[in-house]
Amino acid sequence: MIKKSILNVFVLLLNLSILSIVSCTLSSKDNISNKEDLWGNQVNLNEDKLTLIEPFSPANCGYCLFDGEFIKANYFKNNLENGGENFLQCLFNPQLDIYTYKKHYRSKTPVLTFPPKLHQFHRNGFPFLFALRDGYVISRGPSSPYEMTFNILKEKFWPDKNVIIELTSPIHMATRFINENNNLATTFIIPDNDSLYFKRSFQNANKYKNGIVKYESDINEKDLKRNIFYRGRFNDYIVNLLKDKEIPFEINEKYLYIGDYVFAQDSISVSICFPNPYNNEKYVFLRLSGDLTKGKNIMQNWVDFTISKVNRNNKLSVVMNGFFEKNNNKWTYSDSLTFINSNSNLKCTNGICNMPVKKTFEKDKIEFEKVKTEQTKYGKLTTLGKENCRFPEITTDEKDVVWCCWEENGNILLSSKDKSFIVEGDKSDSFNPVITYDGNNIWIFYLNNKSGFYRVYAKIFAGSRVSGEILISDNLVNDSINLRVA
Repeated sequence: MIKKSILNVFVLLLNLSILSIVSCTLSSKDNISNKEDLWGNQVNLNEDKLTLIEPFSPANCGYCLFDGEFIKANYFKNNLENGGENFLQCLFNPQLDIYTYKKHYRSKTPVLTFPPKLHQFHRNGFPFLFALRDGYVISRGPSSPYEMTFNILKEKFWPDKNVIIELTSPIHMATRFINENNNLATTFIIPDNDSLYFKRSFQNANKYKNGIVKYESDINEKDLKRNIFYRGRFNDYIVNLLKDKEIPFEINEKYLYIGDYVFAQDSISVSICFPNPYNNEKYVFLRLSGDLTKGKNIMQNWVDFTISKVNRNNKLSVVMNGFFEKNNNKWTYSDSLTFINSNSNLKCTNGICNMPVKKTFEKDKIEFEKVKTEQTKYGKLTTLGKENCRFPEITTDEKDVVWCCWEENGNILLSSKDKSFIVEGDKSDSFNPVITYDGNNIWIFYLNNKSGFYRVYAKIFAGSRVSGEILISDNLVNDSINLRVA
């Protein structure tokens, strides 16, 4: 057992040594020349600054999003605050796919898309992060195990700075901190009367070296400073642990309150993660069930919380799930980031469950550029739009008039050579328009984030005006992507 422990420590130290190797043979001067962003603009890396680069792929890469959110909140944010610069990197994907990924990622960080030799810095795949200083790569490697890696790299990147970990979504990330930390960073709290679960949890913790296992009655103040995992029934221990604490919901002896909604504990199960109120650089992850749910629990690891009830068919079904609004390590409930099953008959704190209020946005000031037509050796060239015009789509009407729609600075515009119209033009963000003619009207479909997620909307153009918007996609807690229309 002692030899095996020594071997585990040696392997861990070896991995961390590889992570922190300074590679003086890879120079940005020699190997990263003629850099371009997503739109073909030249990019110059400032060699006097720490430069962080996160490679990603928009194709089937959930870890790119999970890790990307953590990298954005911790590495990129701190690097900007300390005078550095950041880039994403994607080399071999279509332009619209990369653009869509950035929207989904909620990122304004520029993307390096050229030259292909940038690939040499992350041949081991994703997730990944590499750093340059004075023209040289000083660190490159995977971003996990997240807490341990961050604590090492923050000393290299920003020595003598007070940098703390900012926790990010979703439950998947919380479980990585809890289960994959290799340094006993988690307290697994076991209900006092569940010796079988204690034994199984103890065996797992001993195998993976990720935490300590204790009964409820044995927990002390030091134990509560770690990540906390608890799975069991709603009970007095959980109520006393969380009552009156700064968490994104409220709990008492009978009810759980979240937003304007109240749930009787005996009728629900809940999976939920949030910052630990005893140490907000650690997670709490709870899987709780009531008497009527008979110990069953639905966990959806792509959200921050899931609340379930037993339906008429005596099966557990989701009534609410979603994400919390985040301000550093303070998480709060948000209507716009929550999906509520309309058939769930939820009880509310004021007796009435109102639908979330639809946000309104100030209109953008949009000035149409005069349509320009010039004769070239290839024929007539017509130019539409003013600046940052992206991904145009065209169709023709019954009079063979050509209509073009496009995104311009987050708005959707429609124009022929004679007329121009605003399809969507407020301070929310729209992109990826597609257009078609059905024999009577022109339909314009686009993605917009006014509800908190990018959803599919449509408007109809009947020759002289644009209709009101029509919501096409489901009102779920996820983005819609990559529109196509026939």
